[in-house]
Amino acid sequence: MTAILKLKAGIIPLDDDDSLKKFSDEISRTTLNNHIKAFAFDNDLYHILKAAKDARNEIAHEISVGCDMLFDSKPEDYLNQFIEQIRKLIINIAKGDRIISMLLSVATYEEVPGSMLLENYPESVANWVVNMDD
Repeated sequence: MTAILKLKAGIIPLDDDDSLKKFSDEISRTTLNNHIKAFAFDNDLYHILKAAKDARNEIAHEISVGCDMLFDSKPEDYLNQFIEQIRKLIINIAKGDRIISMLLSVATYEEVPGSMLLENYPESVANWVVNMDD
């Protein structure tokens, strides 16, 4: 996404919060924003993308702190809370991914996925990630 946007618009929207805000503001002033409003189910593009970025950073840098023993030896309540925390973070990442995927589809003239797939995408991804039955 970053490479395509840099090539097409000369911007890198994920470098820092200021560039992410500028990118969100620019998108909100275009007709592309109508696509996002139709499928993203939230009109605040910046906060969705920032929450996705923050969730990714939390998973990559923070959530594993304190996980230095086997999960099998942790109390069930701890595991349930940990899984719920992961689930919430994954939903935020998937909401951001949904928007980025739409932007990429439009930027590359690909078909945008149907509304049913887009609507259920964050929950589907979260369910797949935390599903422990398989």
